[in-house]
Amino acid sequence: EILRRLAATARLDVGAAHTSLTLSPVSSDPLTSGRWEPVVTAAIGLDVLAIDTPRFGLGVRAELGYVEAAAAPMSLKTQDGDDGTLRLPATMAPFGHLDVSGPTFAFGVYTLF
Repeated sequence: EILRRLAATARLDVGAAHTSLTLSPVSSDPLTSGRWEPVVTAAIGLDVLAIDTPRFGLGVRAELGYVEAAAAPMSLKTQDGDDGTLRLPATMAPFGHLDVSGPTFAFGVYTLF
């Protein structure tokens, strides 16, 4: 009876994520950077169905996984806009990179009806 309420899961996701950064200094125009980078997520989990009737089910899921994402290089630049102000040309400034790879843990509650 207990084993019927347990289920092991595995998940693999492939996609893209948009990373953006905006700095808004008080004395100048905002500086922005943004780009799309590939992301892969792999996870294993365990489902426990706590309530299991023919018309309704309630369970919980716990997952451990890892996200691998390309580190997005950030190069800050001024935003374009014509508001009548004469501006001097600006160049992009490298600001480093943003790495969001790492281990994950997720916990959720689900229903069946």
